[in-house]
Amino acid sequence: MEGVDGEAWETEGTNYFSIDVTIEPVGEGKWDPTALAMVPADYVPDDEIGISENLCGVHSAEVFVNGKFKPAPEREISGPLRVRLLVAIGEELRAVKFANLVTYFGHVDLPAALPKKHLASSKF
Repeated sequence: MEGVDGEAWETEGTNYFSIDVTIEPVGEGKWDPTALAMVPADYVPDDEIGISENLCGVHSAEVFVNGKFKPAPEREISGPLRVRLLVAIGEELRAVKFANLVTYFGHVDLPAALPKKHLASSKF
């Protein structure tokens, strides 16, 4: 997989998923689409500011604007927004939820991963 800073973005024991979702915060809460992450669905923090040690790496975040996806801006927004995340998730996980700083929400059941192909020259 094409990586960051010219380095391949592959981790042993990891599957990559594209997750397309509309995030709709409750109330007037502001949030940053580039701050989204995924954690195991059964993660419960020990305290109000607990952060999971098992964050799933987000490769990219895109927002749906004017009928197409574009890179998510790094800024806080209000209200609902459709986002698409490319996420590295451990092979052992079958369900995850969203994390935005220390707020955890939602539930995503993961489909079976596609067979891995080791093609050095392929790009996504």
